[in-house]
Amino acid sequence: MQELLKSATANFQEPVEHRTLTRDRHLKLCTIPPERCVWWLAKVEAIGDDQVMNRMLTVWIDDSTGQDRAVLAHLKQVEMGMVPSATNDPDVLVCRTMWEILKEAVRQVRIPFAGRINFSAAHNRRNPAMLFDLIKCHAVLNFLQREKDEDGTVISTYDDFVYARQLFIAINGNVGGQETKLTRNESAALATITRLDLQVFTIRQLQDTLGLSYHQTYRLLHGYTNSRATYLGILDKCPAVSLIDATVAEEICGVECRRREHYFSFDLLHYRGWSAQADVWLDEEVNGSDSDGDDDEDGGDAAGGAGGENHTLPPSLHRNSRDCANKPEAHSASVFCTGKEREERRTESIGRLHGLPVTPNTPPVPSASVWGGVMVSVITAGVQKKR
Repeated sequence: MQELLKSATANFQEPVEHRTLTRDRHLKLCTIPPERCVWWLAKVEAIGDDQVMNRMLTVWIDDSTGQDRAVLAHLKQVEMGMVPSATNDPDVLVCRTMWEILKEAVRQVRIPFAGRINFSAAHNRRNPAMLFDLIKCHAVLNFLQREKDEDGTVISTYDDFVYARQLFIAINGNVGGQETKLTRNESAALATITRLDLQVFTIRQLQDTLGLSYHQTYRLLHGYTNSRATYLGILDKCPAVSLIDATVAEEICGVECRRREHYFSFDLLHYRGWSAQADVWLDEEVNGSDSDGDDDEDGGDAAGGAGGENHTLPPSLHRNSRDCANKPEAHSASVFCTGKEREERRTESIGRLHGLPVTPNTPPVPSASVWGGVMVSVITAGVQKKR
């Protein structure tokens, strides 16, 4: 199934060809029409390995208590006959008519301002293409309100970019894990660790906090493997969490016992930098060169300033900003920046390997290491170090 999804998303414009073997061990070529097929996959955990996840728009399902009550209220109204059927619902009929019109032709879309679009993080090469697809989708949905060139290509506007940007930021924030590839449970676990300010914790400590079983908490951290695929956990996805294999000694009924214990260290600063919400913005238009249909000819009034002098960068993207980048309110309505600010942001977005800071006041944590080929383990019962 995973290979089928990879082929369908990699060759979206063509029918999917799947090679398999019959019961007689003969090669069979299966063609899965139609082309341009959109896949909707609903699953609590990850839908596949990291390659499959990297091809998908990762959107979480709202499993809050408020949503549960809303669904229950809707079911009651349906059973009471207060909700019209799909065949009589005006909204459903309008949507069906819209899709019939959209399917009449395959429309090409051009993004004239694509050269001015910048990303706070571009290490994932699929995410920029996804943003461009979102812009094109919104332009096609509004093709009757868009201009066309001599070839009939739909010309997208600034409104298409604004809509796509809002959706792109949302699936990188509170409603999805597009950049981090975290599931909702994994994101909730890391948010809980952050809120409790846990620098070192065990599986049982996290289990008591989350209210999950030991097995579920273990799979959140380590991932799991079944007969179909391998699913990564927090340890493989989040670089701020590390595993410490320690030997713990405790006294039970006067007898000293030793056992192995897994501890997990958490670097809060590293986590904030890694989980900061991705953002996209437009460079200021120079001499009206990339006209997108909405910007004024002077190239500056659309951002709220005369002559283009007041273009601003969202606070989460400026290096002098005091706002935390992973706070939703850090993203302002303005999506323009100047050349100098763009260079500052690009310089900061370069990935680096950071060493863990060590201070004299850092409290000792349960750990294990090898010095000269000899295992060194921390004994917590007697607070002793044994070599």
